[in-house]
Amino acid sequence: MKTDEEYQQYIQHLTEFLLPFPEITEQKLKKMFPKTKKLKLPDLSKVDHSQLTYLSWNDLRSNRKYIIYELDGELVGIECKFSPTPKKNICSLCKCTSEVSYFSAVTKVKKSNNPDYFKSIGNLICKDSSECNKKITSSLYLENILRDSLGM
Repeated sequence: MKTDEEYQQYIQHLTEFLLPFPEITEQKLKKMFPKTKKLKLPDLSKVDHSQLTYLSWNDLRSNRKYIIYELDGELVGIECKFSPTPKKNICSLCKCTSEVSYFSAVTKVKKSNNPDYFKSIGNLICKDSSECNKKITSSLYLENILRDSLGM
């Protein structure tokens, strides 16, 4: 490809092969986070499932970020604490420079010899998840974060 126009045509041709993000309801989201009181859900009617690698939203009231992803054919989700003050840096997921916030997820894995053990996984992630979804080229790092957090 020698021009931007050729590149855009090629990318447009590839969109036919994209798998859409699975349809999800508010009921499914509530079921994924049963321990969260007053779960603030995103407006699912405004979500474009065709351009979505992962579904994510911020709850500014509690400084939480929720991430939903289809892992091994099953929808999984994690709840993370995040810093409300974004900084310009490189996102761990899309590998692009943008406004990112630090987020940390506590794993569900426990050590049998130490019941108080926990492990927190921290990363920088785009504050605007819809922009991150547009730029992401590989979901491998996201899958690794989810596997570590969920103890898979």
